[in-house]
Amino acid sequence: MNILPKAAVAVSVLLLTTAVLAQPTPQEQAERAVELRQSILKLVASNFGPLRAMGRGDIPVNAELAGKAATRISQLSLMMTDYFAYDTRDFDVETEALPVIWEQPDAFAEKVMNLTNAANAVVAAVESGDADTIRDAAGSVGRNCGGCHDDFRVDN
Repeated sequence: MNILPKAAVAVSVLLLTTAVLAQPTPQEQAERAVELRQSILKLVASNFGPLRAMGRGDIPVNAELAGKAATRISQLSLMMTDYFAYDTRDFDVETEALPVIWEQPDAFAEKVMNLTNAANAVVAAVESGDADTIRDAAGSVGRNCGGCHDDFRVDN
């Protein structure tokens, strides 16, 4: 009697069962989606800080710092609509995202693209080397962040 085929079947069943049981529940998927998008937004905020300060004139314009921060914001913004694609409205998750994100996805995507363009404008301004141009472009990033918050985030 050859027990190898029976062992192979047993291992296959065990692996399949484990794979099925390891699948996250919809609630767990929603929690993960919120966690990931909040992570992206925290990274955007951390890179926006120096741009905001330069745009307001609170700190001197630092072209290298502005370029690095704007490049990061641009790259992160390209992920936003992907991470907001999972509609979490029907789940028990803590989020400041408003339902309008999923009700008007094209409008949300447009706001995100505006942020991407504003960040890219800072990168272009850095290449010009003109402090006033960099400051103005940095201010535009802030206006785009705020504009999205006005429409798509709980007011706090």
